[in-house]
Amino acid sequence: KKIALKKADEETKTEKSNKEKYGAFGVEGLEFKLNHLWILDFNQDSIQTAAWVPGKKMPLAKRLTEGGFTVNRFAWRPDGKSIGMTVQPDPFINSSMHADVAMVDLASKKTEVLVKELSGDFFEAWSPDGTKIATGSADQTARIWDSETGEIIHVLSGQNEMVSAIVWSPDG
Repeated sequence: KKIALKKADEETKTEKSNKEKYGAFGVEGLEFKLNHLWILDFNQDSIQTAAWVPGKKMPLAKRLTEGGFTVNRFAWRPDGKSIGMTVQPDPFINSSMHADVAMVDLASKKTEVLVKELSGDFFEAWSPDGTKIATGSADQTARIWDSETGEIIHVLSGQNEMVSAIVWSPDG
């Protein structure tokens, strides 16, 4: 069993050194940390063992994604082999207009952008069988994509606002 979590990047040595020398300060628009996905192998026995056996440590999360982007929302593919996610250049709200939809394969840790449109695109949900994804968009559409090929299957237009919440029915 695994748990996926989103965590901000650690402070760099330079950032720590500057904080010690000059105190806590930030440059407007540059004081953010990128968020990336981490995976924790979760086993109830290992957690209980770590709690009761001296010297035994809790399982540690391992970083899954790398790169010059921040992860926003994300969800496991139903088969557990990959995670779909919204990625954007930085965590600022205005950067959501440049968001894309990407997939990360757990075995290879390879991240691949699946949806890169002109407007902000947001990962919303996997179909129950994992063959399709639904995305919302700042262009007031929802799209259904083939999760393997990245081809658009259907476009749902006519919304009067950005589409930001989609849920599949259990039967797909």
